[in-house]
Amino acid sequence: MLKIKKHISSFFLLWLTVVTISIGVAILLASLLGEFLYNRNGMSYSASNDGFLGDILSLIILIGLFMGLGQWIVISTKIKKAYNWILATLVGFSVGSFFSFIIFSIVGEMLPIPNKHYIIIELIQMMGSLMGAGMFTGACQWVSLKRKLAHSLKWSLVSGLSFVIGILPMFFVQGYTVNYPIVRVISIIVSVGLVAIISGYFAEPLIIHPKIETFTQQETAI
Repeated sequence: MLKIKKHISSFFLLWLTVVTISIGVAILLASLLGEFLYNRNGMSYSASNDGFLGDILSLIILIGLFMGLGQWIVISTKIKKAYNWILATLVGFSVGSFFSFIIFSIVGEMLPIPNKHYIIIELIQMMGSLMGAGMFTGACQWVSLKRKLAHSLKWSLVSGLSFVIGILPMFFVQGYTVNYPIVRVISIIVSVGLVAIISGYFAEPLIIHPKIETFTQQETAI
C-alpha cells in the first residue's frame, strides 16, 4: 500500500489528466477526419470503399500524435528538451500498429480454432496487435530520450499492457454500441482512462527516475 501511495504523485495526476484528454481528443478528431476523407475520395460506396481503412489510419496516426504530445507535456516538467518524444510516439505507434496487425493476423489464421469461435481469434489478433504496437512505441520513446534500447523492456511492457488492458472494455461491449451509443461513449472513456492510469503509474519511476540512471551515477561517483 505504501508503494502505491508513493507513486500517486502530482506527476501521475497530471499524466492521467493530460494523457486522457489527449487520447480522447485524438479519437474524436479521427472520427471527423475519417468521415472527411471518405466524403472526398470521389468514389461510390462499395464493400472495398466503406471508409473503414480511412477511419483506422486516421485513428492510428492521430492517437500516436496526440498521445505523444500529451505525454511530452507532462514529461517536459521533469526532463527538458525531450521534443523527440512526440515524433517517437507518432512513428512508433503507427509503424508498430501496422506490422503487429500483419503478424497477428497471420498468427490468427494459423491457430486451430473453429470459425464459429471467431471472437476468440479476433480477441487474440487485437490484443497481440496492441501489445506489439505499445511495446514498439515504448522502445522508440525510450530511445528518444537517448537511452540504451537494451534497458527499454520494462517501459515497453508497460506501454503494451496499458493498451491491451485498456481496450478490453470497448471490446466486450461492442455488441451493445450500435443500439446504445452511450455505452460506446462510456467504454471509450473507461478504456482511455485505463491506458492513462497504467502508463502513468509507472511513468515516473521508469521514465523520470529509472534505476539504470541511479546506478550509472553511483558508478561515476565511485
